[in-house]
Amino acid sequence: MLALVAAVEGSSEHPLATAIVTAAQESGLGLAHVEDFESVTGQGVKARVDGREVLIGNRRLFLSAEVDPRLLVAAQKRLAAQGKTPILVAI
Repeated sequence: MLALVAAVEGSSEHPLATAIVTAAQESGLGLAHVEDFESVTGQGVKARVDGREVLIGNRRLFLSAEVDPRLLVAAQKRLAAQGKTPILVAI
């Protein structure tokens, strides 16, 4: 999953994207070719990697793509309460 997310985030200028790409590189993961990259202001990014659609962002991005984020909400709230910055990922 990290390899797919890092591939998409490699096209983003967001500070969290830089951290994700760095983590993938430090783990020895290469970045796959990305197609149809789109940054959605205030929501996140989406693209295709190796034939898979990858969404990375917030609840609004998921809802606009008709992906139900309810399974991730509890973990998102728990991480936010710990002072972390959670992002949602769907592949």
